[in-house]
Amino acid sequence: GAIYVEDLLRGKVSFETKMLGDFIILKSNGTPTFNFANVIDDALMKMTHVIRGDDHLSNTPRQVLLYEALSFKIPQYAHIPMILGRDGTKLSKRHGATSIADYREKGYLSWTMINYLALLGWSTQESQQFFNQEELIRSFSLERVGKSATVFDPKKLEWMNGEYIRKLKPNQLVDLLIPYLRRENWVTKRIDPLTRKKILKVTELEQERVKVLSQITNLADFFFKSDFEYDRTSVEKRLKK
Repeated sequence: GAIYVEDLLRGKVSFETKMLGDFIILKSNGTPTFNFANVIDDALMKMTHVIRGDDHLSNTPRQVLLYEALSFKIPQYAHIPMILGRDGTKLSKRHGATSIADYREKGYLSWTMINYLALLGWSTQESQQFFNQEELIRSFSLERVGKSATVFDPKKLEWMNGEYIRKLKPNQLVDLLIPYLRRENWVTKRIDPLTRKKILKVTELEQERVKVLSQITNLADFFFKSDFEYDRTSVEKRLKK
């Protein structure tokens, strides 16, 4: 026989029951297995939709059997494509930052991350790239999520972050840059009006060049340090003629 799973992206998917075997739901030490714990957890929390990576598609028929055996209502499933690294392998730590905290530390804006991640495997009919929150909520639908794996491109993410940084008002950007200046001990915890005015001037000069907030320490160090080094070639070319 076969078990059929209705998937919002893939339609009806069939699994031969003989391929499932007599699967374990409790280990010898009494610990529930993933499939059993997953079903109980989702059922008790009254989950209506399960949207997850397609690497979990093979778990679904076992979970459906458990839902039926326990007389729980089966949620709607949608298995979305995996996100791969640029080398075509599953995204992992070796591809760079892999947590939201890492990207926040580097200076990626929160909305950049939401906007970029939404576009991994999904697009509008007009191929729109930039969305505000209302536009994204209004535009998103599972029907336009693709079935093929998508590639996480750090360069495109950095480009998008730079675009969002350039859309900020200079005073907004100042507030975001100050923590990075503090890390270098270039400014104190309390920013007096004169220091803020200086940071604002620096921000206005460098805003077009900043792609991630942490870059400000390399782009603007000479505004805050007295022991910086000149590029010898540039000095010879520009100042000694």
